[in-house]
Amino acid sequence: TKCTPDKRLDQAENICINPCPFYTYYDGFWSGICLPCQNNCGLCASTTECLTCLEGYFLITTSQECKKFCPEKYYELKGKCYPCKEICTSCTNAGTCSRCVEGLFAFEGECYSGTCPAAVSYTHLTLPTKRIV
Repeated sequence: TKCTPDKRLDQAENICINPCPFYTYYDGFWSGICLPCQNNCGLCASTTECLTCLEGYFLITTSQECKKFCPEKYYELKGKCYPCKEICTSCTNAGTCSRCVEGLFAFEGECYSGTCPAAVSYTHLTLPTKRIV
C-alpha cells in the first residue's frame, strides 16, 4: 500500500493513517515528523494545503487556505469559497453573476454588454444589477 504524503503506512494493519494530532500534518517525505498547519487550518496535507478550516473560517478552494470571509469574485457554499465566472465580480453561485466586470452589466444572473435587454429600462434594474463604472 502506498500512502499520500499526509499519511503514513501502519505496517501491521497495512493501512494509511494520519499519525498527527489536529492542526498538524505528517511530513513523511522530508522529516517524518508532525509539523504545524498554516493559520486557521483544522486538517492539512502540508504547510500550504488546508483540507478543513477552523470554525468561523472558509476554505478557499483554489488556494487551499482558510480565510475569515470569501474574497471578492468568490461565493460561499457549505463552508467553502468557490470562484465565480471570470466575467463576474460578484456571484451567488457558479453560474449566476450579481455584478460584472467593468464594461458589462448584470441582468437576471448574466452579464451583458452594450444596452439593456429589450423592454428593460436601466433605471428599473435593482442594485445588484447596476452597471459597474
